Amino acid sequence: MDAPRFAVDRTLGRLARWLRVLGFDAACRAELPSERLLALAAREDRVLLTRDAGLRCPRGRARVVRIASDRFRDQLRELDRTFPLGGVDRRPARCVECNVELETLAPDRVPPSVPTYVRATQHDFKRCARCRRVYWPATHRARMEAEIAALALSVPAGPDHA
Repeated sequence: MDAPRFAVDRTLGRLARWLRVLGFDAACRAELPSERLLALAAREDRVLLTRDAGLRCPRGRARVVRIASDRFRDQLRELDRTFPLGGVDRRPARCVECNVELETLAPDRVPPSVPTYVRATQHDFKRCARCRRVYWPATHRARMEAEIAALALSVPAGPDHA
């Protein structure tokens, strides 16, 4: 089964970032009013995540999931009950800002904006093709992995996650 793709409304921006950390395609278009975000979700076969209890999709064109919690950890746990969010290593890495899949970047192609020490000591670089942000393993990765482990998210059933 393919991982769900999400459209996330402006009230859930931090949740969108964490879904991207987990490798999910989570489009968050804060500038779009609810009706246009619903249309985007229907057009792109996305599940719309919202805190707006009154938001409904006419004729069921898109699935709408209301998130009750106002804390991102609880939001992730709440969503995990509907869509298993575990199995991080099985998903492509995404830019936390742009939601674009990251591409591998050869160490000799790392831009000068990356600190010299990092360029000298790291070898695993990724880059966002849209915003050009460069990612590498650092202490923040270990903290994020500990945060994810503490959430104890469900792993999807199926052959890819056995």
